[in-house]
Amino acid sequence: MKKKKRLSRCAAALTAAIMLLLSGCTAATEVSEEADSSGQTTAEPPVTELEAKDDFYGYINLDRLDYLEIGYGKTSDGSFDETQDIIDERISSMIKEIGESSESFPEGSCEQLIHDIYADYKEYENTCASSEKTFSTVYSEIEGAQNIDEFMTVCAGLYRDYGVNVLLDVYVDMNRLDAANYGVYVSGITSVYNLYGFEDMTTKTSAALSVKSYNESFLKAIGVDKNVTEERAEAMVNIIMDVARGTDIEVLKESLPIKYITEISAEEMEGIFTSFDFSEYMKSMGAETLPDVYYTLDKNQLEAVNGVLTEKNLTALKDIAKADFTSQYGYYLPDSMKNMRDKYYLIPKGSREKLIINEMNIKFFDIIGEAYAGRYTDEVTLEAVNNMCEELRASYYDLIGNANWLSEETRALLQKKLGNLKFVIGAPVYDTDNSDRAKLIGTDLLQTIINFSADSVKENMSHIGDEYSTDIMGMSPQIVNACYNTNNTITIPMGITLPPFFDVERSKAANYGSLGTVIAHEMSHAFDSDCIAFDADGNYDPDWLPEADKLAFEEKMRLTEEYYSSFTIMDVYHVDGENTLGENFADLGGVECVLSAFSDDAEKKEVLESYAALWCTLEKDISALEALRYDVHSPASVRVNAVVSSCDDFYRLYDVKEGDGMYIAPENRVSRW
Repeated sequence: MKKKKRLSRCAAALTAAIMLLLSGCTAATEVSEEADSSGQTTAEPPVTELEAKDDFYGYINLDRLDYLEIGYGKTSDGSFDETQDIIDERISSMIKEIGESSESFPEGSCEQLIHDIYADYKEYENTCASSEKTFSTVYSEIEGAQNIDEFMTVCAGLYRDYGVNVLLDVYVDMNRLDAANYGVYVSGITSVYNLYGFEDMTTKTSAALSVKSYNESFLKAIGVDKNVTEERAEAMVNIIMDVARGTDIEVLKESLPIKYITEISAEEMEGIFTSFDFSEYMKSMGAETLPDVYYTLDKNQLEAVNGVLTEKNLTALKDIAKADFTSQYGYYLPDSMKNMRDKYYLIPKGSREKLIINEMNIKFFDIIGEAYAGRYTDEVTLEAVNNMCEELRASYYDLIGNANWLSEETRALLQKKLGNLKFVIGAPVYDTDNSDRAKLIGTDLLQTIINFSADSVKENMSHIGDEYSTDIMGMSPQIVNACYNTNNTITIPMGITLPPFFDVERSKAANYGSLGTVIAHEMSHAFDSDCIAFDADGNYDPDWLPEADKLAFEEKMRLTEEYYSSFTIMDVYHVDGENTLGENFADLGGVECVLSAFSDDAEKKEVLESYAALWCTLEKDISALEALRYDVHSPASVRVNAVVSSCDDFYRLYDVKEGDGMYIAPENRVSRW
């Protein structure tokens, strides 16, 4: 199956121009040389115009690509980047205004917290008044453990009081097997000090050596005799490597590893962790209620963790616990560990104000989001977006109903799932009684950050045994994105309801071509190659659809994989059709849904052109190639041209014929429905 019968000269020239753009040049500088009749070479003029039938993405975006600029420290520029820049500028101004205000804000309000945190950051230079005592206290508590049981009790306290995980990670989240309730997940760590993941640790000698070097620096910093630092650093690495080797790396690489979830009874969990009392460990973490069952993605990894928890390893385990704490709070190391701080945690140079705002936006994202929502929520826009969602649901209902390649039973089941789908739009509903949050502001920056970390752990552990609400918003309001959650909800943050995604003053077709296709894309995830395994109630059940229809879906998957794998960027590098399958299905389904909502040709054209403009993206070549390997989304140009080339409406609206660059033979076109 081929992407194109042939590539026109205009489309080929655009490809060359884009390659230069990706390298930081502009299309206007792109020239090629041809020999004239006298044998002299002449420069071919730059591409200034393209035809829709040869390269629809280029036809819509060529002019804009010429002026997009990738800012310092960024890898791309486009609609998402530009909208996020607008929001980031709003947030920067908001933080500065609140932080420097002399106003007295209500106790526990997001404004009061931002004001006081801003003050903490302004007072912070290289260390905090509480640093020496905090690090000394934590190191002493770890060192005081006399056996594995005591060591694990200390580790539970590190998580409860500081949010630091040592070897084990316990978290409470939606139960993927019972979406109406929370579940308690237990896993081993999967990375080391935020330096390397386990895949690198098990495949690259350099990663293990780098971690060993970090360990040596750390041990010297805390005063370990230099004659034994290398031996102890190596012992730390050996423990980490034992856990890494016992970890299923393929599970870590899965984008949606639901099929690996294993339910483990409380009794069985005690049998896995024979080296310490797991129930007491949970209680020490702050769990007031213990579940009857736990969930894990990798039981063998838990057994590997248990295997390293031996008295023989106690010294190395203590060293790892200290290093884990240090890696999380390294920027606040006391002056007695200045060399370690300067080597690994030196504060970047630059505008003090910008550094403060950037750090606050990272570490206190939810509080910032609450303040942002309070200032920028536009109820008129949110209501219009909600109406769009319901209209798209109706369109999608018909799309599924007309999928005659599926049985009537399956279409009814899929329509039921569509009917159960819930849209969560704008921002979370924030608690108005939050005066208790004022106590989270500590005596200095370090204590404030620790208090917020501990509060987050406490709040998470409090959900054990609770029901999981479909009203929970999966993203903060200032994010320019949207997502489908497997409990059959779609989160649409207010950040993505700004232009160019949505504008109440713009035509319906233009809005549907931009934000509408994003929303319909997320709706399509309910039926993509991964999430099709979740039933109408959002529970994982691979057998909820009849076998014959599952086979029909699999054939669609095979054809779509082949189709997308034939597309390239830079005329050389192929898309990975298997890796991008779920997102490609969502793109196809989303555009099919939106187009089917319109009957007027002029509006259909506006939808397609708005869709193509939305994905206008300039990206650095190295980033584009890296994304081709790891990103589950196809490149922006492919997200447009591959989808549009499979829309029958496109051929009629733009008079596309065999031989044109965008032409795909009817028998080779793919569709979601």
